[in-house]
Amino acid sequence: MTITTSSRRIFIGCLSCYNNGCICGEWKDLNDFESVDELKAWTYDYLKSNHCETEDFKCEGCDEYEIQDSEGLGNLGNYASLDEAFKRHESIKEFEDNGYDAEVYTAYINEFHEGSFEDFQDRFQGCYNSYEDYVYEYVNDVVFCDAGNNETLMRYFDYQSFGRDLSYDITELYVGNQVYILNNY
Repeated sequence: MTITTSSRRIFIGCLSCYNNGCICGEWKDLNDFESVDELKAWTYDYLKSNHCETEDFKCEGCDEYEIQDSEGLGNLGNYASLDEAFKRHESIKEFEDNGYDAEVYTAYINEFHEGSFEDFQDRFQGCYNSYEDYVYEYVNDVVFCDAGNNETLMRYFDYQSFGRDLSYDITELYVGNQVYILNNY
């Protein structure tokens, strides 16, 4: 597993300008801010000094922001607040601090739509090269744990069918060349 510190950026724009056909705003890297309060202060200062002008519209000073795009934060959904974006940023940072690539968190949050690192740990079953590797390990560790090394039983066991049934209780997150297995409950 390769660990990279990712850039997490949001495009903060003026909602009034956007509603009047003018895209004006600025990309900001959330790593540049220590807190959501600092991000909010920058945003409101930016809105006060920002003026957008087109042939049909002149903005005399923006009063409402909108996060119009993001990178490295997964799907923030429509109408995300600065608090939500910064919370997502901090969650991804916590994942990275615990040895996971940011892509793992964004895949996790895109699948479950919420969750902290603690929630991820509660669900996490392991990281494998393939789903089949997980099924074989699960069967050998759980199903056959009391059977010892019973070659006859293992020879007739249908790993594929068992894996299909097992997939109803888990979620597979494919990140890079790895599959992360998480419980659905």
